[in-house]
Amino acid sequence: MSQLSTRGSSEAEAASFRQSLQPLLDILKRVPYTASVVLVMLVLGFVSQAFWRPISESGWWPNVAYGLPSFEEGHWWTPVSGAFFARIPGQYIPVLGGYAVMTGFAEWRLGTRMAVIATVVGQLAGVFGTAALLAVFRGTDWPWAVETARALDVGFSSGAICAVVVAAMTLRAPWRGRIIVAVFGYSIVSFVWVGLVWDIEHVISSFVGLAIGWRRSRTLFAGDGKLTRHETRVIATVMLLLIALAQILAMAFPEDGPLGPEASVVGRPLIVLFVIAELLVAAGLHRGSRLAWSAATALSITGVLTATALRPPARAVAAAVVFLPLLVLLLRTRRAYTAKIIPPSSTRMIRDVALIGIGFLLYVILGFVVIEDFQPPPDLIMQARELVARLFFATSGAFVPTSRTASVFLVSLSLIPIVVFFSVLLVLFIRTRKPAAAVNRERALELLHTYGGGNLSWMATWPDNAHFVTADGKAAIAYQVKGGTAIALGDPVGAPESAATSIAEFARDCETHGWVPCMFSSTRAVLPQTSALGWRHVQVAEDTVIDLPNLQFKGKAWQDVRTALNRAAKSDIQFRMVRLADESFAMVQQARGISDQWVSDKGLPEMGFTLGGIDEALDPEVRVGLAVNAHGILQGITSWLPVYGPGGVVHGWTLDVMRRLPDGFRPVMEFMIASACLAFKEQGALTVSLSGAPLARSEDDDDGLGGVDAVLNQLGEMLEPVYGFRSLHQFKTKFKPRYEPMYMVFPDEAALPRIALALTQAFLPDARLRDYASVLRS
Repeated sequence: MSQLSTRGSSEAEAASFRQSLQPLLDILKRVPYTASVVLVMLVLGFVSQAFWRPISESGWWPNVAYGLPSFEEGHWWTPVSGAFFARIPGQYIPVLGGYAVMTGFAEWRLGTRMAVIATVVGQLAGVFGTAALLAVFRGTDWPWAVETARALDVGFSSGAICAVVVAAMTLRAPWRGRIIVAVFGYSIVSFVWVGLVWDIEHVISSFVGLAIGWRRSRTLFAGDGKLTRHETRVIATVMLLLIALAQILAMAFPEDGPLGPEASVVGRPLIVLFVIAELLVAAGLHRGSRLAWSAATALSITGVLTATALRPPARAVAAAVVFLPLLVLLLRTRRAYTAKIIPPSSTRMIRDVALIGIGFLLYVILGFVVIEDFQPPPDLIMQARELVARLFFATSGAFVPTSRTASVFLVSLSLIPIVVFFSVLLVLFIRTRKPAAAVNRERALELLHTYGGGNLSWMATWPDNAHFVTADGKAAIAYQVKGGTAIALGDPVGAPESAATSIAEFARDCETHGWVPCMFSSTRAVLPQTSALGWRHVQVAEDTVIDLPNLQFKGKAWQDVRTALNRAAKSDIQFRMVRLADESFAMVQQARGISDQWVSDKGLPEMGFTLGGIDEALDPEVRVGLAVNAHGILQGITSWLPVYGPGGVVHGWTLDVMRRLPDGFRPVMEFMIASACLAFKEQGALTVSLSGAPLARSEDDDDGLGGVDAVLNQLGEMLEPVYGFRSLHQFKTKFKPRYEPMYMVFPDEAALPRIALALTQAFLPDARLRDYASVLRS
C-alpha cells in the first residue's frame, strides 16, 4: 500500500512538473530555429571552453573567426564557424540573450523559413560587405580603416539585427517606426563614435533587413505620414537619448572611430554633467514639458555652435549633423510641448533654497571640524577656497586629504550640489500641472441628468474624479490622474453629437498636460471613436445585466435563489430598500462595521475607482438594500447606483457595495439581490446591472488570449485569493444575466507599464509595499 502511495505521489509530481514546463515547450515549438541555434552555441561554448577562456587567445582562433584577414587566407567557411561563438566569456550572456530575443521575435512574427533567410542573408551580407569595404579603404592610408581591417570577429549579431528589422517592417504603426529608429540609431551611433568591425557589420545588416522588409511590405511607416503629438515627443526623446549615448561613447573611446581622435575642449566631468542634463531633459520631452522643450532647444543650439570646437573637423561635422535634426524637429513641433510646470511660490522657493544652503554649509563646517586628516591643517580661509574650487570641479591645492574619509568628504563637496541641482531639474521637467480643484462635477451631474448615461456613469460623480468638459460644454469625461496617466472611467456622458468627439478632445487635452490617456471599463460605444484615433483595446471585465420586465424566479434554474428567499422568510430576515443617509445612526454604524470587518479580512486595503464603499452609499440618490433579522441586527448590505436615461428618468440600477455579516445568514447575498430585483421591477425599472468584476469574464468568452490579455489573466489569478473577483463573477451567474464586455482602451502598448502603475494607484490608493508583498506570498 505504501509503495502504491509513493508511486502515485511520484506520478503526480511528474505530471505537475510537465504541466509547469508546458508554456516553455509551447514557446519552443513556435521558435525551433532560434532554440536550435542557441543550443548549438551553448554546446560549442562548453566543449571549446569558451565559457571560461577567451577564444581569441586560442591557437584555432584564426581558423574560426571571420574577417578580411581570414578571407585573404582562404578561410571562406568562417562566416559559418564564427557565428556560434563569443569573443570572451563575459559576452556570452548578452550574445545568447540578444540573439534569442531578436531572432525569436522574428521567427515568432515571420515564421521559421523567413527567419532563417533573414538571419543567414543578414549575417553573410554584414560579414562579406564589411570585408569588402575595409579592403577598398585600407589602400587609402585611412588610419582607422588600416587598423580595423586587421580585426577578426565572431558572433551571429548581424543576422539577428537583420531579422529584427525585417520583423519590425510587418508591425503596425507606431511600433514599426520605433523599432527601426532604435536599431538604426544604435547601429549608426556605434559606427560613427566607436567604429569597431562589428559596428560596420551591424550597419550593413540593418540596411539589408530594411531592403528585405521593404520587398515584403512595400511601406516603411504605416498611415498618412502625420505624427501625433505623442509620437513627435517619442521621436525627440529617442534622438536626445542617442545624442547622450554618442557623447558617452566619444568619452569612452576618444581615440577610436572613423572620425579620428577627439580633442575636446571640456573635461570629462562636464561631459558627464551634460549627459545627465540631456537625460533629464529627455524625460521632460516625453511628458510634453514646455520647459524641457526650451532646454532641449538650447542644448541643440549649443551643440551646433560648439561643434567647431571639436578636432578633427570630421568629428565637428558629425556633432553638428547629430544636433541639427533634433533642433529642426523641436522647432517644427513646438506646439506639441504645452505641459506647464507647477510654479513654486517665490516665498516657498526662497525658503527652500535658504534651507538647502544652510544645511550644506553646516555639513561643510561639521565635516572640517570632525575630519582632521588633512595636511597641512587648513584654516578657515583655506577651507573656503577649497569649497569654492570644489564647486567648479577643481581643487585649491592648499592642502591634501590623508585618509579615505577625508577624500570622500572633499569629493562630496562637488557631488552634493550636483545632486540637489539635478533633483530640482527633474522635478521641474517631470511634474506638470495637476487638474484644477474645481472639477466640473456639477456640470457632469447636470449632463448625466439631462442626457442619461451607462451603467457605470454614476461612478463618475464620485469626489475622487476630475471631469473634462468638451469645448461646447455638452459632454464630460470623468478621470483620475495617477503617475502622469489620465484614466477615464466608463463612457463619455452628454449630448450624443458632442460625446462622439469627446474622446478626441480629451486626448488632445491630455497631450497638453503631458498625460497618457486611457479609457477604463468602457463599452463598445467608444470603440469607433478610439479606433479612429488608432488606439488599441482589451477586454478587462464583463457587465452582468438582468432584464427586469419579464423576470420571474421560476423553474429549476432559479432553485438557489428561491431557496434563499424561502430561508430568509423562515428565519424572519426582512429586506428593506432605503436611503442610507435617512437611516438611524446605529444602522449606519452597523453598516460601517460590516464593511470594516470585510476589509480587514483582505490582504490589501479597500479598493476604489470603480468600487465604492459606505461613504458613496450615503449619497441621497443611491439606494441601499438592508437585510435585518428580528433583533435588528444587520445581516448584509448592498448599494445600488442610479442609471439615468434621457430626461432625468432612472431606468436602471447598478450594484456597487456587497457586504455580509461573516457569521450571519449564509445566503444573504442571493436574498438581497433577488429582493432588490423584485423591488426595482415593481418600481418600473428596466434593468439591473450586477456590475463587472475586474479581470474576470465568462469561461466561454476566451477566444485566445493575446499578450496583454495573458498579463491581465495572470493578474486576475494573483488577486483572486485576496478579492475573489472570479468567484464573484461566478456567483452572479446564478441570476442568469446577459453579458456586455467592458474594455480598457489605450493609445498603444508602449503606454501599458505606466497605465498598469496608474491603475494600481487608482484602485489601491492606500496600499503600501508590504500589502503587495502579502498578495505575492498568497
